[in-house]
Amino acid sequence: MTEEFLNIFEKIGKTPFEEKMKQTIESFENMVHLFMGTPEKIDNRLDSIQAQINSLEAQINMLIKIIAELQGRSTSTRPAPPIAPQPTPTPNSVAKKVNPAVAKREVMNELRELLEKRKRELDKNK
Repeated sequence: MTEEFLNIFEKIGKTPFEEKMKQTIESFENMVHLFMGTPEKIDNRLDSIQAQINSLEAQINMLIKIIAELQGRSTSTRPAPPIAPQPTPTPNSVAKKVNPAVAKREVMNELRELLEKRKRELDKNK
């Protein structure tokens, strides 16, 4: 990507201003497309990690239950220690999940409008 930018800026020095602007805008659009995919990839990875954490929590809870049952069988005179309940998340502690596709569409629409406005301004100046 850096090499592409260097090539573009090298060409920019040899071309008229309008062509320079078009190339710069195209490069910017390419960057935006790359950056817009990043949040979705991060969200997918976080969802995967959360699923793994939930699976581990379920396994740990099952092991705690088995251990408590075994302790109860081995020492009939001594009661098993109480198991602390898992804390439940409160509504304030759970982050609101923003749909990345909606945010991406909004940003892309705004960018498209700005680029179209710039193109109209360039066409008027011709």
